[in-house]
Amino acid sequence: MYDRMVVIALSKSKKSDVPWQRVINRQGMITIENMGVTKDDQVYLLRKEGVIVAEVDGNFVINLSEYLVDNELLR
Repeated sequence: MYDRMVVIALSKSKKSDVPWQRVINRQGMITIENMGVTKDDQVYLLRKEGVIVAEVDGNFVINLSEYLVDNELLR
């Protein structure tokens, strides 16, 4: 539910004003859809910022613990 709310909010904003590429789900997976951009675009921008993005089983994944995110808070 929150994923949809974030996507709706981002779609109504100017992409240049909001760091949309930083939006990932609680498992650390890239899930941007229907925003006129591809997951590859998001991966490119994240890697440009220095974020390590791995590809696992066809999905792009970020290790949230590497970026000081407490996964318990996301449950």
